[in-house]
Amino acid sequence: MPLKIYRNKKTRHPSISIRQKDKTKWHNMPMSHSKPKHLSYIKINDPHPHAKTGNKTFVRKYIRKDKKGVRGFLYKDYRLSIEDELKIKSYLKQKYKKRWCQAWRH
Repeated sequence: MPLKIYRNKKTRHPSISIRQKDKTKWHNMPMSHSKPKHLSYIKINDPHPHAKTGNKTFVRKYIRKDKKGVRGFLYKDYRLSIEDELKIKSYLKQKYKKRWCQAWRH
Protein backbone atom coordinates (compact mmCIF):
# COMPACT_ATOMS: atom_id res chain seq x y z
CA MET A 1 0.00 0.00 0.00
CA PRO A 2 1.50 3.36 -0.99
CA LEU A 3 2.22 5.98 1.64
CA LYS A 4 -0.16 8.94 1.61
CA ILE A 5 0.94 12.55 1.92
CA TYR A 6 -1.29 15.06 3.72
CA ARG A 7 -0.88 18.72 4.61
CA ASN A 8 -0.11 19.33 8.28
CA LYS A 9 -2.09 22.38 9.46
CA LYS A 10 0.35 23.12 12.31
CA THR A 11 3.60 23.04 10.32
CA ARG A 12 2.01 24.01 6.98
CA HIS A 13 4.21 21.42 5.27
CA PRO A 14 3.42 18.07 3.70
CA SER A 15 3.63 15.08 6.02
CA ILE A 16 3.73 11.36 5.35
CA SER A 17 0.84 9.65 7.11
CA ILE A 18 1.55 6.49 9.12
CA ARG A 19 -1.23 4.02 9.85
CA GLN A 20 -1.72 3.26 13.54
CA LYS A 21 -4.29 1.46 15.63
CA ASP A 22 -4.82 4.60 17.74
CA LYS A 23 -7.67 6.46 16.00
CA THR A 24 -7.57 9.54 18.27
CA LYS A 25 -4.14 10.71 17.09
CA TRP A 26 -2.56 11.20 13.68
CA HIS A 27 0.98 9.80 13.36
CA ASN A 28 3.05 11.50 10.65
CA MET A 29 6.58 12.24 9.49
CA PRO A 30 7.18 15.88 8.47
CA MET A 31 8.75 16.73 5.11
CA SER A 32 10.77 19.81 4.17
CA HIS A 33 12.92 21.11 1.31
CA SER A 34 15.52 22.53 3.69
CA LYS A 35 17.94 20.27 5.52
CA PRO A 36 16.90 19.88 9.18
CA LYS A 37 19.16 21.07 11.96
CA HIS A 38 19.12 17.59 13.38
CA LEU A 39 21.21 14.89 11.74
CA SER A 40 18.40 12.37 11.62
CA TYR A 41 16.64 12.64 8.28
CA ILE A 42 15.95 10.59 5.16
CA LYS A 43 16.82 12.18 1.82
CA ILE A 44 14.28 11.37 -0.92
CA ASN A 45 13.34 12.67 -4.36
CA ASP A 46 10.77 15.45 -4.43
CA PRO A 47 7.26 13.87 -4.67
CA HIS A 48 5.68 17.01 -6.20
CA PRO A 49 4.33 16.21 -9.69
CA HIS A 50 5.97 19.27 -11.34
CA ALA A 51 9.33 19.01 -9.55
CA LYS A 52 12.59 18.80 -11.47
CA THR A 53 14.33 15.43 -11.39
CA GLY A 54 17.27 16.62 -9.29
CA ASN A 55 15.25 18.18 -6.45
CA LYS A 56 15.57 16.57 -3.04
CA THR A 57 13.24 16.55 -0.05
CA PHE A 58 14.11 15.68 3.53
CA VAL A 59 11.90 13.55 5.78
CA ARG A 60 12.63 13.81 9.47
CA LYS A 61 13.24 10.56 11.36
CA TYR A 62 10.70 11.68 13.89
CA ILE A 63 7.11 10.62 14.26
CA ARG A 64 4.76 13.45 15.22
CA LYS A 65 1.64 12.55 17.16
CA ASP A 66 -0.91 15.25 16.47
CA LYS A 67 -4.65 15.39 17.07
CA LYS A 68 -6.90 14.23 14.22
CA GLY A 69 -7.95 17.79 13.36
CA VAL A 70 -4.39 18.75 12.41
CA ARG A 71 -4.45 16.56 9.31
CA GLY A 72 -5.35 18.68 6.30
CA PHE A 73 -6.21 17.73 2.75
CA LEU A 74 -4.65 14.85 0.83
CA TYR A 75 -2.08 15.70 -1.83
CA LYS A 76 -3.48 13.48 -4.59
CA ASP A 77 -0.76 14.13 -7.18
CA TYR A 78 2.21 13.62 -4.87
CA ARG A 79 3.89 10.28 -5.56
CA LEU A 80 6.89 8.68 -3.88
CA SER A 81 9.18 6.49 -5.92
CA ILE A 82 9.53 2.83 -5.01
CA GLU A 83 13.06 3.34 -3.63
CA ASP A 84 11.89 6.22 -1.43
CA GLU A 85 8.97 4.21 -0.07
CA LEU A 86 11.32 1.34 0.74
CA LYS A 87 13.66 3.72 2.60
CA ILE A 88 10.82 5.05 4.73
CA LYS A 89 9.22 1.67 5.36
CA SER A 90 12.54 0.09 6.36
CA TYR A 91 13.13 2.94 8.82
CA LEU A 92 9.66 2.46 10.33
CA LYS A 93 10.14 -1.30 10.56
CA GLN A 94 13.48 -0.81 12.31
CA LYS A 95 12.06 1.80 14.69
CA TYR A 96 9.09 -0.30 15.79
CA LYS A 97 11.22 -3.43 16.01
CA LYS A 98 13.43 -1.72 18.59
CA ARG A 99 10.44 -0.68 20.68
CA TRP A 100 8.96 -4.17 20.57
CA CYS A 101 12.25 -5.79 21.65
CA GLN A 102 12.78 -3.29 24.47
CA ALA A 103 9.28 -3.91 25.83
CA TRP A 104 9.98 -7.63 26.23
CA ARG A 105 13.34 -7.17 27.98
CA HIS A 106 11.78 -5.87 31.21
